[in-house]
Amino acid sequence: MPYMKHLFLLLLILPAITKAQRRDYYAAGDSCLKLKDYACAVANFQKQLDGDPESNGTAFMLAKSWAMAGDKDQTFKALDLYVKNNALNNNPFFSAQLIKDKTFDFIKDDARWKNMIASVQKSRYKNTVPNISDVVRVQF
Repeated sequence: MPYMKHLFLLLLILPAITKAQRRDYYAAGDSCLKLKDYACAVANFQKQLDGDPESNGTAFMLAKSWAMAGDKDQTFKALDLYVKNNALNNNPFFSAQLIKDKTFDFIKDDARWKNMIASVQKSRYKNTVPNISDVVRVQF
């Protein structure tokens, strides 16, 4: 019987341990960004996404890490995940933070950026009537 009691306790705390570990990856990625260690940031945010693949905040930070590292292709790959995760979380809108963040300026003349923005705007108007505080107007 004591065995069952220990097993039960283990099953209760295991999710909390796993969640805390994922939080550590996010915090580590954030610390790496502050130190401008972009490879470290990418690795930690990717580990965070491995545990929580639908997190739009982590996908955003992964994209930002790749952008700071200067890798356009990986930045777009992470931004695609960000857009997908926003849709999965019933939030099809780009955040003002993404549009205004200077980190992404180096990709804003790329056709993929313009296509991504246009696609998000099209789905925004197709799916719902947006809350005015959530909408960000983008001018080309």
